[in-house]
Amino acid sequence: MAAPAARQRMGGFTLLEMLIGLTILGLGLAVVGMLGPARSPRLDAEAAARELAGALQLARSRAIAENRVVAVTLGAESYSLDGAPPRRLPAGLAADRSRLAFAGTGAAAGGTVLVQAGERRRLLRVDALTGRVSLAGPP
Repeated sequence: MAAPAARQRMGGFTLLEMLIGLTILGLGLAVVGMLGPARSPRLDAEAAARELAGALQLARSRAIAENRVVAVTLGAESYSLDGAPPRRLPAGLAADRSRLAFAGTGAAAGGTVLVQAGERRRLLRVDALTGRVSLAGPP
């Protein structure tokens, strides 16, 4: 009778090694989760400026499509498009203008809106003749 062949060990991880690895991974994720999301004043100002620019462009488009005056009302921490419920700007952001209106031709009173987060600033320009909205200032 022949001796049983030596059992070969298969590659892989044991259950104990897997549990230790998952525990270390869980602890690492918990530490990262407690730190919270990374915030950037520059990115907050950029996002708010782009959101306001989009609202102004939408107001201009509505004014042209419906041939009527459409206004965007800006508050200290929010804005409202054509009487809709106000939308909040991210915390710490402020706009320096109270109202911009677009006529049925797309023209506007013109001017600028300064969006500021800390020391970061973005400037929205509205052309008086065409109503075109553009972002100015360093991103």
